Amino acid sequence: QWLPYWANGNVPLLMLLRAAGPAAVARLDPAAQLGPVVDRMMQYVLGHVNRSKSGPGAGWIGPFLNEPGDTNGHGLWDPLNMCRALLMYSEGEPSSRPAVAAA
Repeated sequence: QWLPYWANGNVPLLMLLRAAGPAAVARLDPAAQLGPVVDRMMQYVLGHVNRSKSGPGAGWIGPFLNEPGDTNGHGLWDPLNMCRALLMYSEGEPSSRPAVAAA
């Protein structure tokens, strides 16, 4: 459940720093590897869009049904926070736009 909230904070931070230029990105702690971590997480999310249902709720961004703790068939991810993070990611990474739009 933490991923949407983490992404909703770190994706905008990284996109704003990248937009500000290399000097801004260079101020990040290199050991944290925020850029590669955010890019990997967003690719993971886009590669795991829930396509296991049809009808209402189809295309919902989240894990597949019956994940541990999923008692209502909706998975554990908050779709609004993840949608915000994906929209901001697509603004900063235009190559991701088709995948974000399909999600």
